[in-house]
Amino acid sequence: MSLGDLALKDEARDRLLDLRDRYTIGTGFRTAGTMYRPEAVNASCEASRYSDFRSVDARLELEPSNAFDENAIKVLLSSGGVERHVGYVPMKLGWQYSSNAALPRVWVVKMGPLVEATPQNKKKLAHVWLAVEG
Repeated sequence: MSLGDLALKDEARDRLLDLRDRYTIGTGFRTAGTMYRPEAVNASCEASRYSDFRSVDARLELEPSNAFDENAIKVLLSSGGVERHVGYVPMKLGWQYSSNAALPRVWVVKMGPLVEATPQNKKKLAHVWLAVEG
């Protein structure tokens, strides 16, 4: 099953099906910049570990003061009573909004903590995939 450019299977596919039963889901994306915020992603994963990542609230927030992109949109996750900035809406999506109130609702469909590099996997990964209302 796909969502935007994401190919979903297993638990993420089930999460998307559950969301589609309750909301109009338009697209989805993998959060950009998580490699710069692995501690925030790891903490969000750890906080939801014993419940389920479905208990993690996600929201978007404009960041007009961003030095690299005046249209930057932060991805924030709330879990365990703490809100964490985990990354950004990918710039390639070209989203431009004038107010936080206009931003779409989002939900976590998949997330994973930092994975230590191995000879087979030279990258350290921390990821958050979101479904977008639309």
